Amino acid sequence: KKAKLAQQALQDAEDVVAGYSSDIRGRIKITMPVVTANLVLNQALVEFCEQYPGIEVELRVTNRVVDILDEGFDLAIRTANLADSSLVARRLVDSNWVVCATPDYLQTYGEPEHPDELEKHHCLLYKYEGTKPEAWLFRVDGEDKLMAVKGRYRTNTLDTLKHGVLAGFGLAYLPRALIHEELEVGKLVSVLSPYVGKELGIYAVYPGSRQPDKKLNLLVEHFRQALQRKKLYFA
Repeated sequence: KKAKLAQQALQDAEDVVAGYSSDIRGRIKITMPVVTANLVLNQALVEFCEQYPGIEVELRVTNRVVDILDEGFDLAIRTANLADSSLVARRLVDSNWVVCATPDYLQTYGEPEHPDELEKHHCLLYKYEGTKPEAWLFRVDGEDKLMAVKGRYRTNTLDTLKHGVLAGFGLAYLPRALIHEELEVGKLVSVLSPYVGKELGIYAVYPGSRQPDKKLNLLVEHFRQALQRKKLYFA
């Protein structure tokens, strides 16, 4: 009898959730960068749509920094240090970066022990909009320091940078989450760990002029939980 009552209580709870989900309706226009989408949030968004069938989503995956006000976006996911006071941001997870290379590359060229030694190495460069690819951030003697690096391989996407470092072209500065599995199995090796100081927040960003409604708050929380479940990948 107790088992039957427990089963009925569970069914009642599921019915309540289903009814609540069906009451949430509307459209959400979202933009996010390629890596964040591919690693976690594509799947998380599909799960959200399954949970809330009354919600329609439009997803724009791009590494371009979208002007969400001018282009009519309700939500942007950004990996950055934010400065625009016209936007409201919620930090979802911290993303640590690592300098890495293949074991074969390190065997051939040696492992750098200090950022100053990078001038002797081939560095793969990530040129994002508005940034200079030739500077990497390190923590030296308790202070942040941008170190000039050089290399003959430049790209505007982190995925192609990952392919370059896996091919043994040189050293790359990448988000740990992007190469977590390769580090675990030894395809890539982290170097200069005592000096690597790059940590960026992954944020949910929306216009400060608009009060986020229930569906937007639900989606942001859903994204936060999805990223937190992968927290070890980012740490």
